[in-house]
Amino acid sequence: MTYKLIGEKGAITLRFRDVEGRAELSSVYVRLFRNAWGPVTKSVDDYRTLIPQDKQDGLEVKQTIAELGMPKSIYAHKPVKGKVDSLLLEYSTTDNMTVSLFFYEVNGLYRLKSMMTSTV
Repeated sequence: MTYKLIGEKGAITLRFRDVEGRAELSSVYVRLFRNAWGPVTKSVDDYRTLIPQDKQDGLEVKQTIAELGMPKSIYAHKPVKGKVDSLLLEYSTTDNMTVSLFFYEVNGLYRLKSMMTSTV
């Protein structure tokens, strides 16, 4: 199921799977249109500095969005009943790349663990 967000800001897609005859939410994908995520101000290197080193806890999702602004897309996946495997936030960079930030659950909070880059 895909729905447009109010004000032409983007779209949200909900995917379901059958679990014992019942529909269960398995993933959520939010794609924001360019006018909803603001100016691109950071390079790939700026994002690399956010990745935790050694045994540090990474930034929490809310804190990341507060510091970086709205991402161009958000993806949450729940492969097993009752458990979210990961959250992903994607941002554009000043060097014409896309940075994917991966968050995993740590003590009930989703914290930044790693990143991947790709060309736009």
